[in-house]
Amino acid sequence: MNAERLKQLRTEHKGLRQVDLAQSLGISASAYSSYEQGVREPDDDTKRRLADYFSVSLDYLLGRTEHRATPMIADVDTQLAHLLSELDDGASQPTLAGQKLSGNQRKVLRESLAGTLNVARALTPDSVKHTGQ
Repeated sequence: MNAERLKQLRTEHKGLRQVDLAQSLGISASAYSSYEQGVREPDDDTKRRLADYFSVSLDYLLGRTEHRATPMIADVDTQLAHLLSELDDGASQPTLAGQKLSGNQRKVLRESLAGTLNVARALTPDSVKHTGQ
């Protein structure tokens, strides 16, 4: 884990404190602090959640590349379904602009994404729906 890069990503999100990020990730503030200090190494799942939180590739987070972006997943259906499952998961702590979503915000966002997914599927030709292409 690149501790300096982790700290840089957090400080780029103005007002994001270690304790708030730790809470969003479901870990203790002391554990997160030890990651930023380079004292401890997060487990693989926490690394993935950190990369997702900051919308960077795991390789960028680990210092293997200077390219922040995660390669685009071509299947929008998969992306939307993943977002929906995150919103449905009561244990997850989804955020928007660094702020935890309220129950009502989660509900509205989930309904909007579900509608978008249904429209996208309705616009997809039957031959593609059945072959997965």
